[in-house]
Amino acid sequence: MQKRLRRTYTAAIKLLAMRRIKHGKRVADIAQKLDILESTLRRWRKQFAKIIHTSQQLELKRLTEDNKRLKQQLASARKVLSEFGKTLNI
Repeated sequence: MQKRLRRTYTAAIKLLAMRRIKHGKRVADIAQKLDILESTLRRWRKQFAKIIHTSQQLELKRLTEDNKRLKQQLASARKVLSEFGKTLNI
């Protein structure tokens, strides 16, 4: 009985496949064209979705922190201006 060799794929191939899926191509068609098992493509799609979700969460956290910092700066500017009898309408 011969052992089946496990194939490895470059990141470029994975990215190419994910772009094609994103643009609406069928998994079966992509698998056939790239000579990759459909189950492999589906597994990559799941992994890719997790990565995208995680990166979106990180971006949201960064934007929330920036927003908080900017609100604090605005409050400080308003306080300083109010001491001089001026107002800041933003």
